[in-house]
Amino acid sequence: MAALAAKLGRSLQQRRNFVNARVKWVGDPYLDEAVQRENNLKQLLSLKDRIVSSPSKSLPLSSLSLLKPLVNLHMTVAAFFQKFPSVFTTFQPSRSLPLHVRLTPQALALHKEEETIHLSPPHRNATVQRLTKFLMLTGAGTLPLSLVDRFRFDLGLPHDYITSLIGDYPDYFEVTEIDDRSTGEKTLALALSSRRSNLAVSEMERREATIGGTRVKKGLRIRYSMNFPKGYELDKRVKNWVELWQNLPYISPYENAFHLGPSSDQAEKWAVAVLHELLYLLVSKKTETDNVLCLGEYLGFGMRFKKALVHHPGIFYMSHKIRTQTVVLREAYHKIFLLEKHPLMGMRHRSAIPKMKPSYTMEIVCVSVLIGYAINYFIGKRENENLALAWARKFGLKDSIFGKNFSLLGVGETEDSPLLLKEATNVFKFKASGRRYCHGLLATMELKSRHDLISRLFNSVGACKDEISFEVYMNDEAMDHIVFAMARKKAAKAMHKELRDLQRFGGIVPTPGGRKWVSEELSVVSESKEVAGDMITDIVLDQVFGDKSFEKFGKYFISMQFSDQLAGKHRKMLLFKFALPDAKHMDDLVRWVALIPYYIDLVGRYKLSPQVQGQNLRPKHLSCYRCV
Repeated sequence: MAALAAKLGRSLQQRRNFVNARVKWVGDPYLDEAVQRENNLKQLLSLKDRIVSSPSKSLPLSSLSLLKPLVNLHMTVAAFFQKFPSVFTTFQPSRSLPLHVRLTPQALALHKEEETIHLSPPHRNATVQRLTKFLMLTGAGTLPLSLVDRFRFDLGLPHDYITSLIGDYPDYFEVTEIDDRSTGEKTLALALSSRRSNLAVSEMERREATIGGTRVKKGLRIRYSMNFPKGYELDKRVKNWVELWQNLPYISPYENAFHLGPSSDQAEKWAVAVLHELLYLLVSKKTETDNVLCLGEYLGFGMRFKKALVHHPGIFYMSHKIRTQTVVLREAYHKIFLLEKHPLMGMRHRSAIPKMKPSYTMEIVCVSVLIGYAINYFIGKRENENLALAWARKFGLKDSIFGKNFSLLGVGETEDSPLLLKEATNVFKFKASGRRYCHGLLATMELKSRHDLISRLFNSVGACKDEISFEVYMNDEAMDHIVFAMARKKAAKAMHKELRDLQRFGGIVPTPGGRKWVSEELSVVSESKEVAGDMITDIVLDQVFGDKSFEKFGKYFISMQFSDQLAGKHRKMLLFKFALPDAKHMDDLVRWVALIPYYIDLVGRYKLSPQVQGQNLRPKHLSCYRCV
């Protein structure tokens, strides 16, 4: 009966229950950053060790260039040295000698601190135990030096460990000669002098014994800690298989379990145990995946290591950073930090990236931008105020154009009211009233946003202008049925298309024959040729709208529009829009501003002829009726 139970147990151990479901790979930004932080670290330390190993503590640049393939550099050695000016410096011993490379004083001081760590008895003892356990994982206790060298950096061994460490511990290690399994040739190997049974306890077993308070026992059902990145979810079938797999007996990585069926779940749990212990022995708790696979191939695991890494993303993470693939022991990290930081790791990072003087470039840039923004705000605000005041001095005083044509100037109801109302940093308003034919006038200056640094930069490359617009509110009885507009051709077409009164009652007026007309740059929109001809008099043609006068003064004209069909409170209005010159050239605007009182009188006195009035009055009354 006992034999039957044992046979049944062995058959269960050979069973393979892993489902045929894809275990997806999901990137872990924290562990990727932990790997990325050591970019170029191995190459840097390798070159550093070669330099300090020479008697003169320097080497010719040309000889170091030959090491590029050996240290796996992805750039020229000269470019690599330039990338780390705080570690390496070049010099020429004499005119007859080539350029040499040596460590900077700061890097040399850090190297001496690292040597102190390597030479300290506690560290040497810990390193010897770590290397012993590493060799014990092989079963035979022997590994070719070429394989040991693959893990030298990750095991925390000094670069000259054969002479500085191995030779001092003959009771533990010996260098021997073995047959290479792949080539059959003789090769040097590192072997254990004797097996240390007291060290044949894995980290998983030690934890279990500590928690249970008992001695290490064989066959315990030890479960692995599993950590997944945020949002990661295992397939339900895989999750069920993992739960069953976790409950299988734990086999120590220091035992030989090759008798298990290579495809069984139990064999996979043993392979995971070997991988877990291997990574835990490393000072960085990670190594290149190629190192793991090469070791597995040598030990006879074949593809089992690779399958174990793929099947258990909660235990192992494979990062694709720094131009290679790195396997990381998840439980050893919290975000990007090692939970048990080896003193050598801190020293390595300091050696690879010595502390530079803190750079405050971003802070300086940000503060400079804020200061520039604040300075520009006050300068731009003052520029806009000066421009508005220059306009007011020219056109808003008693002896100005508006002072001679309106009895009350300013934004208040009394004579001592301020001339301008500042609605925003770049918007100013001016009012005038007390004139026949109209209720009053409102001028609005919309200036460039000079106070806004971003807008100022945009305006420097754009076509933004300072503009002033005038709204003249005509008396109902003073304005006949008129729909008229004039602007540059492109703007006139847009107005005709977008403004409801022009769209409904107006049309583009062709150039009449037999009389002077506006400049070729301009287009006229009107409800009739008679209205257009009456509004464009010889006086305005000579002053501003004729070919010669517009060529000279036309840069300030934008548009003008007269209509008795506008929507809103004021249906009958004259609208003018001009570009503003700078404060020193405000005289250039006089001809255009003079149009306003001229057209107030012209439109106020204007009456349609009976023929035109008979044609246009009915449609407008219908239009007004529909609006109501």
